[in-house]
Amino acid sequence: MNQFIATVTRIDRLESLNLITLHSGDETLEMLTLELDDRIAAGSRLALTLKATNIILSPTSLDPVGSGNQIRCTVRECEYGEILCAVKLETLSSVLEAIVTARYARSVGLQSGDVCYAHFNPAALGVSEVLDD
Repeated sequence: MNQFIATVTRIDRLESLNLITLHSGDETLEMLTLELDDRIAAGSRLALTLKATNIILSPTSLDPVGSGNQIRCTVRECEYGEILCAVKLETLSSVLEAIVTARYARSVGLQSGDVCYAHFNPAALGVSEVLDD
C-alpha cells in the first residue's frame, strides 16, 4: 500500500459527498469520499493511501485527464514477473509502487530512468491519518 502526505486546499460538499482538493509536492490531487472526519478542513495535513493496483501508468501525459489524478514520475525499478510487473516510481514528494501487467510494461518498454505518468481515480485515495491533531 502506497502512503504519502498531502495538504487539503479545498473541500466541496454536496450532501454526504466530499470532493477534496489536495497539494502534495508540486502536484494537485483530488480525493472523492462519502465519509469525512470532522477534523479535516482546509490546511489539514493528511497521510493518504493508494493501492498499487489502482495506478495506471502511461508514457505520456493525458490532458485533460478523465481519470482525475495524474502525477509525473521517474521509474526507479521494474521487477518483471511472468504476469505482473512491480514498478517503483519516484515523484517530487514521495515514492510509489504500481503493479501493472508485464505484457503492458514490455509493450511500452518500461525501464529504470523512464519518465511516465501515474493516473488514478479520486475515489482510489484514502485517509490513513490526520496529521495535525
